[in-house]
Amino acid sequence: MTNPINSAGSARFLPDMLAVAAVAAGVAAALMFSYTDLLHNAFGTLLMILFAWARKTRQRRLEAAGQVTHANVMLDRWTAYISFFFIYLAICLRVAPQAMPGTITPWGFSIYALCAAAAFLCHSPQAHLRYYYRQVHHWWAEGKALAANASMEKHTPSFQQLRHAVEEHYGNVMLLPDDARQQLVAGSEQLQQPAILLSFEVRALVLSLCCIAGLPWCYPLFEIVVLCCAYIYMHKSHEHLCADVYRQITQLPHEEHAI
Repeated sequence: MTNPINSAGSARFLPDMLAVAAVAAGVAAALMFSYTDLLHNAFGTLLMILFAWARKTRQRRLEAAGQVTHANVMLDRWTAYISFFFIYLAICLRVAPQAMPGTITPWGFSIYALCAAAAFLCHSPQAHLRYYYRQVHHWWAEGKALAANASMEKHTPSFQQLRHAVEEHYGNVMLLPDDARQQLVAGSEQLQQPAILLSFEVRALVLSLCCIAGLPWCYPLFEIVVLCCAYIYMHKSHEHLCADVYRQITQLPHEEHAI
């Protein structure tokens, strides 16, 4: 007979090891990217592929096992935070003594400021929004419980308004009128394409290409310019979708409400 304690322990073992592997690969990749030669950067690219694979595999394992807890989500985030801290540091150490494009002036402290802006003002909010909207999509499509997230709740007023209306009038999102729920699901699916830009897989690819090309300073600019545009588009589109459906369900006759 299978021991349930051992089964639970072994079920957690692989995702935990994948988290460790992701951090190790990310930090090692950062070390490789601190060098300017092609060989080190090629190894860095391979390590970034391993980093992205370990994170993605861990997420899929947890979802398949129904173990997407707050603790596991936070651990997943910290694997990325730790890895990208060293990646930003590697970019700064590599670029600081180099001249800015078209000048003879070294980057110096300005590259640290650029990476800090990319990390704290762009990377973190972008990753949080993408993950939160992924949870919302599963809530609309499958009725999966939506975990509390204070920071995201402050930045999504239209969605929170819709969420409260659904909980108040229907109790369960699956009891929404089919037209309204299908509109939410379809609109959310359309936003999954720009959401791919905010994924760690795309970040890893662009980072690797920038470092191999000898232009690592392009990566923080990519986050600040390109990914910020994707972030703004996703946020505005999602909020507009929620506001539109909110108007529809609040205009329904009272007797059509499920509760």
